[in-house]
Amino acid sequence: MSTALIIEDEALIALDLQTELQGLGIDVLGIARTGAEALALLRAGDPDIAIVDLMLNGDASGGPLADTLSARGVRVLIVSGGDARQAAQGGHPFLSKPWTRDDLNREIDALTAPA
Repeated sequence: MSTALIIEDEALIALDLQTELQGLGIDVLGIARTGAEALALLRAGDPDIAIVDLMLNGDASGGPLADTLSARGVRVLIVSGGDARQAAQGGHPFLSKPWTRDDLNREIDALTAPA
């Protein structure tokens, strides 16, 4: 079973992601609203995947955080209501907000598929 870390500053979106992931049989390590919270959660567990909002509290801090997670072997999905070109610079899969359940499930399936 996979474990996920959600890094999202909008509470309703984070809870929706948590519900969707749990519905797919994925354990959720936790929800972080900031990069600092995400790093603290990383010390408490070892997620397989992370869903990272590109813009955290109005700051583009999600991109470097995604790179840090990826360097630790965590597979990352970037979500954002912003520009996909900015997210693509990190080479991570991207899902535009608002997304459909089918789109989210397809991206999660790709992240959790054996390499």
